[in-house]
Amino acid sequence: METTERSLRLLIREMAQFDPNATPEGQDSSRIFRIAADMCRELGDRQILIREFQSSAPRGYNYVTTEGIAERGRMALRYKQEPVYREFIDRLASRWGLGSVVYCASIGGRVAPGMFGSEHIVLPASPYKVIWSEEVGDSGSWLNGELVGTLRVPRSSEEVPAAIESYTEGWPPNSMKLAEAILDTAGYYLIGREWAADTFQRMARFTRRPPPRAAGPVVSSRKREEEEIMKKYGKPMPTREYKASLKDEMMAARTYSELLPYFEWMQEELRG
Repeated sequence: METTERSLRLLIREMAQFDPNATPEGQDSSRIFRIAADMCRELGDRQILIREFQSSAPRGYNYVTTEGIAERGRMALRYKQEPVYREFIDRLASRWGLGSVVYCASIGGRVAPGMFGSEHIVLPASPYKVIWSEEVGDSGSWLNGELVGTLRVPRSSEEVPAAIESYTEGWPPNSMKLAEAILDTAGYYLIGREWAADTFQRMARFTRRPPPRAAGPVVSSRKREEEEIMKKYGKPMPTREYKASLKDEMMAARTYSELLPYFEWMQEELRG
């Protein structure tokens, strides 16, 4: 445990600077996992929402303050440059009472996971609202229009009102895989999904207390990768069996309640 503590303390304390509520005595290695455990306990059996970010280095933990309905980056640029997109977001915010627009996806909802960067677990840190539309799906793609032959026909202003009314307020049902769910909150925490699972697996090597295990069977990531390669090249499926790792088990979580035992265990181990 001491080895794990030394390896994690500097990283987590560095990340804690993004948390405006952190205090010097609270910036210990177990704080990040206590926050995650508390929020997972509150969110319960709801499916996990994720955000993807490009980064040249593994991103462990962050706190994000929202900046109104025109978010940072490419979406803010699109809001400024495209009148139909701006109209859509303005009307969406007005109809559903949004103070901010944070684009998330339900876990497993991306057609190509990781397209926009590594996956991060989203944990709302203040009162929040979630809206989603099965009809619209991803608003950016919907606004790009439909393919007619080889041409893409952009959406017109006349199509926007019906799209706005197709949204539903509330956390998306667990059975639904959404490429987009819009979160409205003043601030939220992000925890790198793979980073957390890697950390859990590393910690389990240095502790004697048994780590939590997945409730059901989990397929090894190595087996999945091998099967994807075989499918791509049209070869027979591999018969070799791989044992799922502890990391695979944590990565298999689909709801916040399924993540909770892992964050509780990590918090307790680092608190000693």
